[in-house]
Amino acid sequence: MLGREAAIEDAVQAQMAGFLRKLREFRQHTDQLGSCFAAAPVAHPALGDVLLSAVSRCHDSMASVEASIIAGQAAEAFACYEALVATHIRLFILGTQLLIMGSLPDQQSKMASPAARAIVDAALEACRAVALFERLSAK
Repeated sequence: MLGREAAIEDAVQAQMAGFLRKLREFRQHTDQLGSCFAAAPVAHPALGDVLLSAVSRCHDSMASVEASIIAGQAAEAFACYEALVATHIRLFILGTQLLIMGSLPDQQSKMASPAARAIVDAALEACRAVALFERLSAK
């Protein structure tokens, strides 16, 4: 039995190490989005506010999820991570689409669309869920 338990523990540790690597990799992608924004030939000022704020919130939320995993709350943290990653991937794709648009009016029009607003709202909600998880876990 001890050999089997050790093997399971080793497998879990390997899975966690891989998970943490992916978490750090995702964080690097958020940095890359910020760099793309800085290099964009045309960028609506509101787009900068939305994207840079989202990158900052995402970094904070990722750090919280990573700390929860390290503290042994992997299952709960993983659910938060999935939602956070999924919503921010959509947000960063939207940001990239906006940054390749050639005019400010086109960017503004797309940013004002209900679909874009829903993407931004979903990312904000995922960050709120991580914050709530963090508060509940601290109790």
